[in-house]
Amino acid sequence: LDAAFEARIRFARDHGELKPEADPAALAKIASAVMHTLAIRSRAGEPRAALEAAAEAGVNLICGVSSSDG
Repeated sequence: LDAAFEARIRFARDHGELKPEADPAALAKIASAVMHTLAIRSRAGEPRAALEAAAEAGVNLICGVSSSDG
């Protein structure tokens, strides 16, 4: 899973979708961690809205979007 995320993140960086200094390997590990966290929280009964908010925060973190950027 990390390798697939890393390849996609590298593609995004190389095509200007992410900042040039983005580290695909590190961001792939974050993406995997977010997915695992969502799975655990879902099984624990966390509400869908909270899971969606966590997923959005993870995507924003990976994409370099601050909470003030929207």
